[in-house]
Amino acid sequence: MLTPYLIQYLQKASLEMARDILAVLSVANNQTATNAVVDYSFGPNIRDEFALYLSIIGYELIPLLKAKLSSPFHMHRLVAAYALQGMPRPNDYVLNSLGDNYGDYPQFYVFTTTFRYETREERETKDLLTLMLYDQNDAVFSGAVEGIARMGHTSDEIVKLTLDRFHENPTAEIGEKITTIQDDRIIDHFVKLVEDTNPETSATALKSLRYNKKADRAIPTIMLKYDSYDCGIYEVVLDILGNSSYDGAISNLAQDYYSNRCGQKDRIMLTISYIAERTRSKKAISVFLTSFGEKYSDSKIYAASSIAAIMGAGAEMYLSPLLDSADIKDRELVLNLLLRFRSNNGYNAALKYLKDTNVDREYVLSRLALYGYEEGLPYIEKNIMSPDYRNRTLIIGYLRRHESIKAHEMLIDGLSSQYHDVRQGAVQILGFKRSYDSIYPLIERIKDPVVDIRYNAADALYKITGVRMPPDYEMWIDWWRATKEKYEHAQ
Repeated sequence: MLTPYLIQYLQKASLEMARDILAVLSVANNQTATNAVVDYSFGPNIRDEFALYLSIIGYELIPLLKAKLSSPFHMHRLVAAYALQGMPRPNDYVLNSLGDNYGDYPQFYVFTTTFRYETREERETKDLLTLMLYDQNDAVFSGAVEGIARMGHTSDEIVKLTLDRFHENPTAEIGEKITTIQDDRIIDHFVKLVEDTNPETSATALKSLRYNKKADRAIPTIMLKYDSYDCGIYEVVLDILGNSSYDGAISNLAQDYYSNRCGQKDRIMLTISYIAERTRSKKAISVFLTSFGEKYSDSKIYAASSIAAIMGAGAEMYLSPLLDSADIKDRELVLNLLLRFRSNNGYNAALKYLKDTNVDREYVLSRLALYGYEEGLPYIEKNIMSPDYRNRTLIIGYLRRHESIKAHEMLIDGLSSQYHDVRQGAVQILGFKRSYDSIYPLIERIKDPVVDIRYNAADALYKITGVRMPPDYEMWIDWWRATKEKYEHAQ
């Protein structure tokens, strides 16, 4: 229904507006819209960026684009090449239509060959990257490894060349780079090196696998050697275990926590937390509770957060006792976690804390505001006009969780704030909430002096109404006048 109007408006639109109209027409899925996109893209206002909209239309344009590659006008050839380049998962016909010879316009060759490398595992690309592995320049070698890893190519030759290079210069830096290829033969080679009786060789292999997603293959060997690692390698072991799902290590790590191995108590607790949360293991509950009896620390934060993540609402029985802790930081930590899953104990404690002069009242109100409690709205109202940009941005985000009439009114008021970040946040949240009575206020924001806000207002209107149009006030207000009765009756 909008297509004829958009096509008519396209002829007088600014470049900025033309982009939006072309984006809409390119997905309209009708011949009239397709013809309009083609005519405009190859018309007097031709720009290489218009190729995007042609590529969105898809394969039906291949014959036309192929013909354009022979055009005497170099911009026609360029836009056609871009459009073909941008089509998803092109078939052989698309590739063959590109060819390699574009006369004196070598830029085409760069785009089409890059296109091939990114979308097909062609032998020529593989050969080129493999050839680069022979280069003694470390930068060239590293670039080849990155390309091979990114494209997922591998071969016997690649495995041999990369491992030979490592053994010529067995450093963790080269090892870590090589293992990004994710070939099982390379990974298993380094896992085997972890078993080496030479401590230096084993340590280099561990460092090479430190951040690799397949490093858990080395865990059986790690656990056999676990007690023998010095503090430098122990930190690497913590990283590998922390990225794994091996909850069998929790008991060893718990003992390390109690003894404060290598002075890494907080780091050990963090590793336990990672494993426990990933596996939903309750094996760590006892060590988590041990930290509750200690002074406030990062370990206690990790432990409390993990219990909440693992147990959900069931964590209340473990966390609630800390609401009566003598340490105010303990109380604030647990209050935040309990309010997150709307615990009655947490809510009642918050109301109690608001009357306690020893508690940071602003913190309590901020938590109530963050998790959607009505009592937190005054805090939002007070801080939403803060001179601190970061504070304003944070506060407006809190309203996303609030469903009350008061919260909605605050969002509508936020649309006319003197601060652009408040207007931006209000626009986005109203789009998320999808309330019909937000439609007209959002249309008014399409006149906002900030370009991003105008675009976000149009996007929010699309989420609420299902109507997609550019951020043009005249277009939206005309639409509203014609359809507002329907939405006003639906409220």
